[in-house]
Amino acid sequence: MDQQLPVTPPATPAIRRYIEVTLFVALYISIGYAIKMDPDVYLILGIPLTVCFQLLIRRQPLHRLWLRDGQRFRLARWHYALVALFIIEPARQLVMMCLHKAVTPTLVIYYSIAIAGAFAAAYGFGNLKRYSLRQMFFCLLTGGLAGVSLSFLGALAQALSKGGQVHFNAPVALKSFAIYIPVCFMMEEVVFRGMLDTHITGGRKGTLFAALYVSVLWGLWHLPLSPGTMPLWLAILVLSLVHGIVGIALSIYWRRSGNLAVPATTHAFIDAVRNAMM
Repeated sequence: MDQQLPVTPPATPAIRRYIEVTLFVALYISIGYAIKMDPDVYLILGIPLTVCFQLLIRRQPLHRLWLRDGQRFRLARWHYALVALFIIEPARQLVMMCLHKAVTPTLVIYYSIAIAGAFAAAYGFGNLKRYSLRQMFFCLLTGGLAGVSLSFLGALAQALSKGGQVHFNAPVALKSFAIYIPVCFMMEEVVFRGMLDTHITGGRKGTLFAALYVSVLWGLWHLPLSPGTMPLWLAILVLSLVHGIVGIALSIYWRRSGNLAVPATTHAFIDAVRNAMM
Protein backbone atom coordinates (compact mmCIF):
# COMPACT_ATOMS: atom_id res chain seq x y z
CA MET A 1 0.00 0.00 0.00
CA ASP A 2 2.75 2.46 1.00
CA GLN A 3 4.54 2.08 -2.33
CA GLN A 4 1.42 3.02 -4.27
CA LEU A 5 0.88 6.29 -2.44
CA PRO A 6 2.75 9.45 -3.44
CA VAL A 7 5.45 10.40 -0.98
CA THR A 8 4.99 14.13 -1.54
CA PRO A 9 1.52 15.09 -2.79
CA PRO A 10 0.96 18.43 -4.51
CA ALA A 11 0.84 21.38 -2.11
CA THR A 12 -2.66 22.32 -0.96
CA PRO A 13 -3.59 25.99 -0.35
CA ALA A 14 -3.66 26.89 3.35
CA ILE A 15 -7.30 28.03 3.34
CA ARG A 16 -8.36 24.73 1.84
CA ARG A 17 -6.46 22.80 4.51
CA TYR A 18 -8.22 24.77 7.25
CA ILE A 19 -11.58 24.07 5.63
CA GLU A 20 -10.85 20.35 5.28
CA VAL A 21 -9.75 20.04 8.91
CA THR A 22 -12.78 21.99 10.13
CA LEU A 23 -15.20 19.90 8.08
CA PHE A 24 -13.60 16.69 9.33
CA VAL A 25 -14.10 17.66 12.98
CA ALA A 26 -17.59 19.03 12.27
CA LEU A 27 -18.56 15.71 10.67
CA TYR A 28 -17.13 13.77 13.60
CA ILE A 29 -19.01 15.93 16.15
CA SER A 30 -22.24 15.76 14.13
CA ILE A 31 -22.17 11.98 14.10
CA GLY A 32 -21.52 12.03 17.84
CA TYR A 33 -24.62 14.14 18.42
CA ALA A 34 -26.79 12.32 15.87
CA ILE A 35 -26.04 8.88 17.29
CA LYS A 36 -25.93 8.88 21.07
CA MET A 37 -23.06 6.57 21.87
CA ASP A 38 -20.72 5.37 24.57
CA PRO A 39 -17.51 7.46 24.86
CA ASP A 40 -15.44 4.46 23.80
CA VAL A 41 -17.59 4.01 20.69
CA TYR A 42 -17.12 7.70 19.91
CA LEU A 43 -13.36 7.19 20.09
CA ILE A 44 -13.52 4.07 17.92
CA LEU A 45 -15.56 5.96 15.32
CA GLY A 46 -12.50 8.09 14.65
CA ILE A 47 -10.52 5.17 13.23
CA PRO A 48 -12.39 4.76 9.91
CA LEU A 49 -12.74 8.54 9.62
CA THR A 50 -9.00 8.97 10.14
CA VAL A 51 -8.07 6.25 7.64
CA CYS A 52 -10.30 7.81 4.98
CA PHE A 53 -8.96 11.33 5.57
CA GLN A 54 -5.32 10.24 5.62
CA LEU A 55 -5.54 8.16 2.45
CA LEU A 56 -8.09 10.11 0.40
CA ILE A 57 -7.63 13.75 1.46
CA ARG A 58 -4.03 13.88 2.65
CA ARG A 59 -2.93 11.12 0.26
CA GLN A 60 -0.30 9.96 2.71
CA PRO A 61 0.52 6.46 3.99
CA LEU A 62 -0.87 5.51 7.38
CA HIS A 63 2.51 5.06 9.07
CA ARG A 64 3.15 8.81 8.73
CA LEU A 65 0.46 9.36 11.33
CA TRP A 66 2.97 7.99 13.83
CA LEU A 67 6.30 8.99 12.34
CA ARG A 68 5.82 12.08 10.21
CA ASP A 69 8.84 11.59 7.95
CA GLY A 70 8.99 7.80 8.10
CA GLN A 71 9.84 6.20 4.76
CA ARG A 72 8.05 2.93 5.49
CA PHE A 73 6.56 0.96 8.35
CA ARG A 74 9.14 -1.50 9.61
CA LEU A 75 9.79 -3.04 13.01
CA ALA A 76 13.27 -4.21 13.93
CA ARG A 77 13.58 -7.38 15.98
CA TRP A 78 14.05 -5.54 19.25
CA HIS A 79 10.92 -3.50 18.56
CA TYR A 80 8.86 -6.60 19.24
CA ALA A 81 9.95 -6.40 22.87
CA LEU A 82 8.19 -3.02 22.92
CA VAL A 83 5.15 -4.57 21.25
CA ALA A 84 5.00 -7.18 24.00
CA LEU A 85 5.34 -4.48 26.67
CA PHE A 86 2.51 -2.38 25.25
CA ILE A 87 0.25 -5.41 24.81
CA ILE A 88 0.43 -6.53 28.45
CA GLU A 89 -2.22 -4.25 29.98
CA PRO A 90 -4.90 -4.39 27.24
CA ALA A 91 -4.47 -8.17 27.04
CA ARG A 92 -4.78 -8.41 30.82
CA GLN A 93 -7.96 -6.35 30.73
CA LEU A 94 -9.45 -8.67 28.11
CA VAL A 95 -8.62 -11.73 30.19
CA MET A 96 -10.05 -10.16 33.36
CA MET A 97 -13.28 -9.32 31.54
CA CYS A 98 -13.65 -12.93 30.48
CA LEU A 99 -12.87 -14.26 33.96
CA HIS A 100 -15.43 -11.96 35.56
CA LYS A 101 -17.97 -12.55 32.79
CA ALA A 102 -18.14 -8.81 32.17
CA VAL A 103 -17.53 -8.98 28.43
CA THR A 104 -19.10 -6.24 26.32
CA PRO A 105 -18.62 -5.84 22.54
CA THR A 106 -17.45 -2.24 22.95
CA LEU A 107 -14.73 -3.07 25.46
CA VAL A 108 -13.58 -6.10 23.48
CA ILE A 109 -13.16 -3.87 20.43
CA TYR A 110 -11.52 -1.11 22.49
CA TYR A 111 -8.89 -3.38 24.03
CA SER A 112 -8.34 -5.18 20.73
CA ILE A 113 -7.62 -1.80 19.15
CA ALA A 114 -5.19 -1.07 21.99
CA ILE A 115 -3.41 -4.35 21.21
CA ALA A 116 -3.17 -3.35 17.54
CA GLY A 117 -1.94 0.05 18.69
CA ALA A 118 0.96 -1.66 20.45
CA PHE A 119 2.59 -2.23 17.05
CA ALA A 120 2.19 1.44 16.09
CA ALA A 121 3.49 2.50 19.51
CA ALA A 122 6.52 0.23 19.12
CA TYR A 123 7.17 1.85 15.73
CA GLY A 124 7.07 5.30 17.31
CA PHE A 125 9.01 4.56 20.49
CA GLY A 126 11.46 2.38 18.60
CA ASN A 127 12.37 5.36 16.42
CA LEU A 128 12.89 7.86 19.24
CA LYS A 129 16.19 9.70 18.96
CA ARG A 130 18.02 11.65 21.65
CA TYR A 131 16.56 14.89 20.29
CA SER A 132 13.05 13.41 20.38
CA LEU A 133 13.53 12.35 24.00
CA ARG A 134 14.42 15.95 24.89
CA GLN A 135 11.25 17.12 23.16
CA MET A 136 9.26 14.54 25.14
CA PHE A 137 10.72 15.90 28.38
CA PHE A 138 9.80 19.48 27.48
CA CYS A 139 6.34 18.38 26.32
CA LEU A 140 5.72 16.71 29.68
CA LEU A 141 7.13 19.74 31.49
CA THR A 142 4.79 22.17 29.68
CA GLY A 143 1.68 20.46 28.34
CA GLY A 144 1.87 17.65 30.89
CA LEU A 145 2.20 19.97 33.86
CA ALA A 146 -0.59 22.21 32.55
CA GLY A 147 -2.91 19.27 31.94
CA VAL A 148 -2.25 17.69 35.34
CA SER A 149 -2.76 21.04 37.08
CA LEU A 150 -6.10 21.54 35.35
CA SER A 151 -7.13 17.97 36.21
CA PHE A 152 -6.20 18.56 39.85
CA LEU A 153 -8.23 21.77 39.99
CA GLY A 154 -11.22 19.93 38.52
CA ALA A 155 -10.85 17.06 40.99
CA LEU A 156 -10.41 19.52 43.88
CA ALA A 157 -13.55 21.46 42.94
CA GLN A 158 -15.53 18.22 42.73
CA ALA A 159 -14.17 16.98 46.06
CA LEU A 160 -14.90 20.26 47.85
CA SER A 161 -18.45 20.30 46.49
CA LYS A 162 -18.99 16.93 48.20
CA GLY A 163 -17.15 17.88 51.37
CA GLY A 164 -14.29 15.48 50.67
CA GLN A 165 -10.70 15.68 49.51
CA VAL A 166 -8.65 14.64 46.50
CA HIS A 167 -7.20 11.13 46.59
CA PHE A 168 -4.58 9.74 44.23
CA ASN A 169 -4.82 6.07 43.24
CA ALA A 170 -1.36 5.09 41.96
CA PRO A 171 -2.35 1.63 40.61
CA VAL A 172 -5.14 3.24 38.57
CA ALA A 173 -2.66 5.77 37.18
CA LEU A 174 -0.21 3.06 36.11
CA LYS A 175 -2.88 0.85 34.53
CA SER A 176 -4.43 3.81 32.72
CA PHE A 177 -1.06 4.98 31.41
CA ALA A 178 -0.29 1.49 30.11
CA ILE A 179 -3.59 1.42 28.22
CA TYR A 180 -3.52 4.98 26.91
CA ILE A 181 -0.08 4.75 25.29
CA PRO A 182 -1.16 2.27 22.56
CA VAL A 183 -4.65 3.82 22.44
CA CYS A 184 -3.19 7.25 21.62
CA PHE A 185 -1.54 5.74 18.53
CA MET A 186 -4.96 4.62 17.26
CA MET A 187 -7.45 7.21 18.53
CA GLU A 188 -7.74 10.89 19.51
CA GLU A 189 -4.07 11.90 19.75
CA VAL A 190 -3.26 10.40 16.37
CA VAL A 191 -6.25 12.26 14.93
CA PHE A 192 -5.51 15.74 16.21
CA ARG A 193 -1.72 15.80 16.23
CA GLY A 194 -0.65 12.99 13.92
CA MET A 195 -3.10 13.89 11.19
CA LEU A 196 -4.92 17.22 11.55
CA ASP A 197 -2.07 19.36 12.88
CA THR A 198 0.23 18.00 10.17
CA HIS A 199 -2.39 18.61 7.50
CA ILE A 200 -3.22 22.14 8.55
CA THR A 201 0.47 23.12 8.59
CA GLY A 202 1.16 21.40 5.29
CA GLY A 203 3.81 19.27 6.98
CA ARG A 204 5.90 22.35 7.70
CA LYS A 205 6.84 24.10 10.95
CA GLY A 206 3.44 25.72 11.36
CA THR A 207 2.26 28.70 13.38
CA LEU A 208 1.02 29.11 16.93
CA PHE A 209 -2.34 30.09 15.50
CA ALA A 210 -2.57 26.77 13.66
CA ALA A 211 -1.69 24.93 16.88
CA LEU A 212 -4.35 26.88 18.77
CA TYR A 213 -6.90 26.28 16.02
CA VAL A 214 -6.40 22.51 16.06
CA SER A 215 -6.42 22.52 19.87
CA VAL A 216 -9.73 24.38 20.03
CA LEU A 217 -11.20 21.91 17.54
CA TRP A 218 -9.90 19.16 19.81
CA GLY A 219 -11.77 20.76 22.70
CA LEU A 220 -14.99 21.10 20.69
CA TRP A 221 -14.65 17.45 19.66
CA HIS A 222 -15.42 16.59 23.31
CA LEU A 223 -18.85 18.29 23.19
CA PRO A 224 -20.87 15.12 22.46
CA LEU A 225 -19.16 13.53 25.49
CA SER A 226 -19.89 16.41 27.89
CA PRO A 227 -22.44 15.54 30.62
CA GLY A 228 -24.71 18.48 29.75
CA THR A 229 -24.64 19.91 33.27
CA MET A 230 -23.65 23.36 32.02
CA PRO A 231 -24.98 25.65 29.26
CA LEU A 232 -23.65 24.90 25.78
CA TRP A 233 -21.84 28.24 25.50
CA LEU A 234 -20.03 27.60 28.80
CA ALA A 235 -19.10 24.05 27.77
CA ILE A 236 -17.66 25.42 24.52
CA LEU A 237 -15.67 28.04 26.42
CA VAL A 238 -14.30 25.63 29.04
CA LEU A 239 -13.41 22.88 26.55
CA SER A 240 -11.75 25.36 24.19
CA LEU A 241 -9.75 26.96 26.98
CA VAL A 242 -8.58 23.74 28.65
CA HIS A 243 -7.67 21.92 25.45
CA GLY A 244 -6.26 25.07 23.91
CA ILE A 245 -3.74 25.39 26.75
CA VAL A 246 -2.66 21.75 26.64
CA GLY A 247 -3.01 21.21 22.90
CA ILE A 248 -0.62 23.97 21.85
CA ALA A 249 2.23 22.22 23.66
CA LEU A 250 1.27 18.86 22.15
CA SER A 251 1.29 20.37 18.65
CA ILE A 252 4.58 22.21 19.12
CA TYR A 253 6.49 19.16 20.32
CA TRP A 254 4.85 16.89 17.76
CA ARG A 255 6.10 19.26 15.05
CA ARG A 256 9.59 19.45 16.51
CA SER A 257 9.99 15.71 17.02
CA GLY A 258 7.91 14.32 14.17
CA ASN A 259 7.24 11.32 16.42
CA LEU A 260 3.79 10.72 17.90
CA ALA A 261 5.39 9.04 20.91
CA VAL A 262 6.17 12.54 22.20
CA PRO A 263 2.63 14.01 22.45
CA ALA A 264 1.10 10.56 23.05
CA THR A 265 3.19 10.09 26.21
CA THR A 266 2.10 13.47 27.53
CA HIS A 267 -1.54 12.87 26.63
CA ALA A 268 -1.50 9.43 28.28
CA PHE A 269 0.19 10.88 31.37
CA ILE A 270 -2.43 13.61 31.78
CA ASP A 271 -5.36 11.23 31.37
CA ALA A 272 -3.80 8.64 33.68
CA VAL A 273 -3.34 11.21 36.46
CA ARG A 274 -6.91 12.44 35.90
CA ASN A 275 -8.26 8.89 36.27
CA ALA A 276 -6.24 8.40 39.46
CA MET A 277 -7.93 11.43 41.04
CA MET A 278 -11.48 10.57 40.00
